[in-house]
Amino acid sequence: SRNTITTAVSTPSVQNLSISFTYLKTISKQNPKYVDKITPIITKLLQKLIKDHVSAGTEYNPAFTEYIIECLELLKYRIHTLTQDLRKQFMNTFLPGVTEKSHDILLIRSIIKLVDDWLRYRSGTNNDQQQSCPTLKEKLNILCKLMQCMEKRFLDDSNLYNQFLELILYIYQEPVYKDTEICQKMEPAFLIGLKSTNNNIRQKFFNVLDKNLKKSIQDRLFFMFLSQNWEHLGQHYWIKQCLELFYSCVQPTSILSTNNRSSALTSLLSTVYSSDYYDRYYFMELCTKSQEQNKQNSIVPSVPIKMEVNDMDDDTTLSRLSNTRVYRATSTLVTPVVSSNSLIEDEPKAKRLKATYQHILRLNDHDTDDIVFSCCRTQEYEIKFNKLLDDEKTYLKTLNIQSKTNSYEFFNSIVQLIHALSTADPTITAGDELCHHLFIDLLPKVIQLLPEKLRSALFTSVIQPFLVSGAHLQQRDTYPHSSLNTILEALSTFYSHNTQPMTTIRPDVIKYLSKTHNIWYKGVLLLETYILNQHPHDISKVNIEFNMEKQAEKNDQQD
Repeated sequence: SRNTITTAVSTPSVQNLSISFTYLKTISKQNPKYVDKITPIITKLLQKLIKDHVSAGTEYNPAFTEYIIECLELLKYRIHTLTQDLRKQFMNTFLPGVTEKSHDILLIRSIIKLVDDWLRYRSGTNNDQQQSCPTLKEKLNILCKLMQCMEKRFLDDSNLYNQFLELILYIYQEPVYKDTEICQKMEPAFLIGLKSTNNNIRQKFFNVLDKNLKKSIQDRLFFMFLSQNWEHLGQHYWIKQCLELFYSCVQPTSILSTNNRSSALTSLLSTVYSSDYYDRYYFMELCTKSQEQNKQNSIVPSVPIKMEVNDMDDDTTLSRLSNTRVYRATSTLVTPVVSSNSLIEDEPKAKRLKATYQHILRLNDHDTDDIVFSCCRTQEYEIKFNKLLDDEKTYLKTLNIQSKTNSYEFFNSIVQLIHALSTADPTITAGDELCHHLFIDLLPKVIQLLPEKLRSALFTSVIQPFLVSGAHLQQRDTYPHSSLNTILEALSTFYSHNTQPMTTIRPDVIKYLSKTHNIWYKGVLLLETYILNQHPHDISKVNIEFNMEKQAEKNDQQD
């Protein structure tokens, strides 16, 4: 069999290689040491196959790629049997060369699996397996070539890229590789995992990042502006990752509530007041009938349904309808109001209302046919009325369930929505637009939470060097929002909401940003803030003089 393999090396062909590898697979199971003796021959064959593969033309047979993979499988755990020169060639020349130049997806996938097996055996307890694998430096060399290969040629192949990201994820999750050179060198690949279009992979990468950062606003701010190099993400709008970092600081068990009553939903009775007089009368009649039935059955609702009505009608009887207790259905976000007596407790007034209604019909000389038609609609309105109540009850039950949603679920849903909008169609910037407005609203509030000394140090020593960093040049022509533009607009919002003097961005930094990133309008606003903070007394004096001159002009015009 050794002669057969030697012949295959000297004159490789599909037939010879097929026979040789069939022999080797059988022998490796029965006598692995025999394969160890012929590893130099296998290495020589691999060298020839890789050379033909890299310089392949139209006459290259794709079947030879399978034999390259077979050679790699045979040599995977036999690195220690190679001589020093052969090992150096295999790890520093053969594998990096084919990884850097190959366009074959099947071959690159096998190399990723090869490195993955090496990394997993490295974290095992078997000393023989550890010795048979390459060193950490040799693995790092192959990983760097793989990272460059994926960025240049296989960005569009999601399956292959996800396999590579799973490998990177294992490195950062394994404690053995923590704080090693391999984690530092693979940082660009880790950042790519944070923007992956695969939801599961992206969430796993973010969980690793979130776990390694303290749950404090201060640490997240310094990580964003100081520690992290965002240049590796290129033109990606990485504000999404920053927003997710801030949202993950929220206490996961806290219950959310609204502080703006204007966000309350329209009440159930709002449709009644927008309808005509006949519809309102029949609705009130149904309310009265339903209340009588409830009173007879002794059915009392356990929780009163709240309602908020803006009654713009002059009819005092219909206004009383809005104060009934049973049918005051609206969102539970509305502030409760004090209930009054129902119409059942005031039956004479209900009868007078009906008499008034019939009197109005006579005064307006309505035809008998119209009255008959209106009475025929009673059954139809009763069906609609019951359906309306059923829909409202179903909605309130759903609202009651959703009101128990904790803050983690709420903010995580917002982040996933942003990523989903960005992934669905990269040409549509709906996700970036939503993230832009949320971050502008959030960052000023986050900075305001810092102590005064720490806030001053943040602006002086961290934010200003961050703004002039060359990492932002890749997004200089990004439209409509770049990461730097969003941060500057958030800082401008922070300055506009604070009237007290504070540390501002220097004019030379503002000039550089305006010229380099074409943000002249934001630059002017920041310069105004700088002047107001540097000369607060002069500005007040100018405002007083301006107001006095304006008042003098008004007095002259009156005279």
